[in-house]
Amino acid sequence: MSIILDKVHADLQRQEMKGIRKYGGTLDSDLSELQVLQHAYEEALDLCMYLAKTIQIKRKQALIELTQDESYERTDKSGNIEEGSGTETTLPTT
Repeated sequence: MSIILDKVHADLQRQEMKGIRKYGGTLDSDLSELQVLQHAYEEALDLCMYLAKTIQIKRKQALIELTQDESYERTDKSGNIEEGSGTETTLPTT
């Protein structure tokens, strides 16, 4: 097996043990289809939160890098250049 597959396999085993401790069983237990869908939906919502946070962090990092770049031109609310002498740069949205 590849290193990545080994990692995923170990993560799956760890998650199953976590589920057994938290819920007292595995997905093989008698959950209804609706319960399984509800659990999956809640996990997807958690994923959305993690993705949104990661995007926020990356945008902040990109903004910091842009403002530290000497060629970055900063404009005021009217679009007038405040400082810098480089090419036009569009800041990522936050």
